[in-house]
Amino acid sequence: MITCNIGDMLMRWSDDQLPSNFHRVRNPLPHEYQGQRYSLAFFCQANKDVEILGPQRKYPPISAEDYLQQRIQANFAKG
Repeated sequence: MITCNIGDMLMRWSDDQLPSNFHRVRNPLPHEYQGQRYSLAFFCQANKDVEILGPQRKYPPISAEDYLQQRIQANFAKG
């Protein structure tokens, strides 16, 4: 089984056609255990100068760099 997690930038870029998910991992219950699990993380993002604008233009255009900076500031804002 292969799982692909979609992030918020791709969700915006697709005008919400590809929804991002809340990341969570839980241990299986004893009756669910099927052996060892393996995970490989691969992160990919747009070049900083790329314009993030979906096909339906649901959100205003923003550069990938500015979008990422907004997200970082929101995550680490004091409040």
